[in-house]
Amino acid sequence: MRIHFSVVGENTPGYINMIKALLFSIRTNAGKYRQCPVTVIFIGSSIDEQNLHEIMKRFKPVNIVTMPPIGSIPYTNKYNAFYALKESDYDVLILLDCDTVVLNKLDGIVDGMTLDEPVFSARPIKPIGANFVGYKKLLHRYANLTPHEIESYSDPIYLTKYPLFNAGVIVVNQKAVKLLQEDAIRIIYNLYDDLMPATLSHFIRLKVMPILADAYFITGNRSIKFFIASLMKMANVWYPKWNCEQIGLSLAVLKHRISIRPLSNLYNWTFQHFPEEDGLPYIYHYLRYKKRINLDNLFTGNWIENYLQSQSASKNALAELIYTYSRSEYQSEKL
Repeated sequence: MRIHFSVVGENTPGYINMIKALLFSIRTNAGKYRQCPVTVIFIGSSIDEQNLHEIMKRFKPVNIVTMPPIGSIPYTNKYNAFYALKESDYDVLILLDCDTVVLNKLDGIVDGMTLDEPVFSARPIKPIGANFVGYKKLLHRYANLTPHEIESYSDPIYLTKYPLFNAGVIVVNQKAVKLLQEDAIRIIYNLYDDLMPATLSHFIRLKVMPILADAYFITGNRSIKFFIASLMKMANVWYPKWNCEQIGLSLAVLKHRISIRPLSNLYNWTFQHFPEEDGLPYIYHYLRYKKRINLDNLFTGNWIENYLQSQSASKNALAELIYTYSRSEYQSEKL
């Protein structure tokens, strides 16, 4: 089975640094897949010769390509990965967000994956309480599911009751990629357009819903939470704008009846604490820390020492990886 990693980023110092850290983590920690090819896609413009040379030399086999944005909204660009590879390049594509790092062997990441039928694997996302309204209606509207089909997908692992996935780590075979090429981008655009107000009442509703969602999370009073959730349900359908990329992908998977293989949290760990019984997660998605770190100085900032001394296992692991890379980079420059 030919495994191919892919990551999509922008030509900025911060993104380039995150991509270097991710590539280093793959080559260091990914176990039997650590030497699998990686395609790095930069959106809009190519990187400078110095960074290009470093990435090509240190992390081969790696292919760097430049692709245009997919339209005018930012929520579709990561899915350039579905169009960047030739059929002869892979059997299974592992698409990783830039703000992920591999901490443990990925030897089991494609367990249960078959090439005989389209298969999609990602971590179920659990929108909490009232930050998502009316997903069942979207399943009917965009995935063309009958009421019976919708209920057949019902599973307690999804807090929405129905399949919805975090797109930070996606494992998908070639047959599924071909189907997702047909609809994922179009559905994302339709979801985004649905958040553009068509009437005054629609405009007011779109402005009020985020405020209610924030209030829901802030309050600790159960009665108030219940009241806010009841108000939000009156909106019929609502979701945060940034959720379009994940909702659209999930709906495209369901529309084409692609076989779903839920991915363990350990392959897309977003929590600040680490699982004590399992040790390090396989892939750590450090999106919560990304805004607190100056990514332009990812390998030299004071944050490294602070995180190494932290009581947080996730901060320790991220800082140790970055520190190891920065030291290896320093040693290579000396040589």
